[in-house]
Parts: sequence; structure tokens; C-alpha cells
Amino acid sequence: QGYHGTGKSTHIEQVAARLNWPCVRINLDSHISRIDLVGKDAIVLKEGKQITEFRE
Repeated sequence: QGYHGTGKSTHIEQVAARLNWPCVRINLDSHISRIDLVGKDAIVLKEGKQITEFRE
């Protein structure tokens, strides 16, 4: 939260760059859900058996 153009995102990107950490910028809106970002468990059929499997 905060005003536009104050460097909130740039600050995080600069810290990650200086620590040599990967950083991915994701712009969120009201249509993005947790499942879109993380993934979910799905029921799949493998070798004739139903199992749960994580899907990205």
C-alpha cells in the first residue's frame, strides 16, 4: 500500500538484485486468485488409480 510512484516495487527489486536473489514482478488485480499464483491439487488417474497431484 502507498502512493503511486514512490518506489515501493523498485525498492524490493533493488534489494533482490544486490543480494543476487531472483525476483519476479507480478502485477495483481481483483481477478488474480491464490490458485493462479501458487497452483492447486488435482485428482488425476494414474495406472488405473485416482491420486492427488499438485498442478502449477
